[in-house]
Amino acid sequence: MWKSLTLLLITLNSCSQIKTDYREFSPPKKITSFSIGFYNVENLFDTIDDPEIIDEEYLPSSEKKWNTEKYNQKLENLSKVISSENKKQLPLIVGLCEIENQTVIKDLVNQPSLKKGEYEYIHYDSPDQRGIDVGLIYQKKYASVNASKKINVALPEGKPTRDILMVELVLYNFEKLYVFVNHWPSRRGGEEESEINRITAAKTLKKEINALLKKDSLANILIMGDFNDTPLNNSVLNYLEADTTISEKQLFNVSYNIAKKNIGTHNYQGEWSMLDQVIVSKNMVSNNSKLRLKENQVNILNYDWMMYEHPKYKDLRPNRTYSGNTYHAGYSDHLPTFIHLINK
Repeated sequence: MWKSLTLLLITLNSCSQIKTDYREFSPPKKITSFSIGFYNVENLFDTIDDPEIIDEEYLPSSEKKWNTEKYNQKLENLSKVISSENKKQLPLIVGLCEIENQTVIKDLVNQPSLKKGEYEYIHYDSPDQRGIDVGLIYQKKYASVNASKKINVALPEGKPTRDILMVELVLYNFEKLYVFVNHWPSRRGGEEESEINRITAAKTLKKEINALLKKDSLANILIMGDFNDTPLNNSVLNYLEADTTISEKQLFNVSYNIAKKNIGTHNYQGEWSMLDQVIVSKNMVSNNSKLRLKENQVNILNYDWMMYEHPKYKDLRPNRTYSGNTYHAGYSDHLPTFIHLINK
């Protein structure tokens, strides 16, 4: 028998207020496995000018001529991708980045192919100058939010960047899951020159993870995001300390082995990089855990209809919405990643 969830208020050292979900829920059926995804949706902006951010590039008056028709097409495209991961069952949770505000998330989950999932969402405005944030959607039939917060990443030069989003969920099986959604600073200005910014993000996240594991060494922690570094880079490997050596490290990088195979989620000048990653606490790769990985690997969605052949490099890569100011009516310049969890 499903029981009502009692809200647990948690005191967190946060840079923002705590949001809570007081709703009680009763799942319509028990599910033994489910998928969780992450998707960099590439500049999901609405068409309304926000004077607080630099969004002029995505307005009807811009050179891109971003309008309602193109916006609706983008929403339809993204929802098609997310719903295609499993034709029988929508993802339980999806982390998102490069979203402008709550409006675009609401419009996305209300698309016909996602609406049956009855998704709720968590979002905070971040200090990013362009106003692009991270967010999380979850099926309210199977999950409830205990608490959430945004974690500020204070870069050395003081330049504003995206916050990290933390959401504490209680799943339908009463297991807690701590989800961290990331969009680390870009490589603009050069990979080496900008590395310190991603190391700073890694240190910030690692501090939060250590605090959680100190309280509960068996906490179910799921880290997802566009790290703008690969699993083999210094920030992820040595500062976040995520790899596949679970006997020594606290975090297991589900994307680590794929990164060694020249396979990835983003293609730049003909080279693939595994920028979009999923990392879990080592408890979730144990056969003794109630909530664990079904397979110790990540699934990258790359259907033919999401791709196009680059005229110069003659390879298939993600078909994006724009190339410069040229409209392609595509999806995103990143591919989404998914993992599958088992409920024992």
